Amino acid sequence: MTALRSSLTNLFLRHAWQWLRYAARILHRLWLEVTGVMFLSMAAFAVPSILREWRAYQGGGPLWKPMSAVLFLCMMAGFGVYSFLKARRLR
Repeated sequence: MTALRSSLTNLFLRHAWQWLRYAARILHRLWLEVTGVMFLSMAAFAVPSILREWRAYQGGGPLWKPMSAVLFLCMMAGFGVYSFLKARRLR
């Protein structure tokens, strides 16, 4: 009787462990997709700033402001795309 109980316990624990790994994988993929959306939305919000700073530069403003906005856009877009690609690889 104890051998049967032990094997059922082991079977249950193996099944629970597999389910937890599967759930963790799904949650990790969801996390990567959500962070990808957040990074891409931050990149989209940088576009008006780039245009505003570029117009200010055309009027005699400093060049570092539009360039820093472009750098921010590139970084956020890169992080967003990388996050989606990494989520796709997790299958």
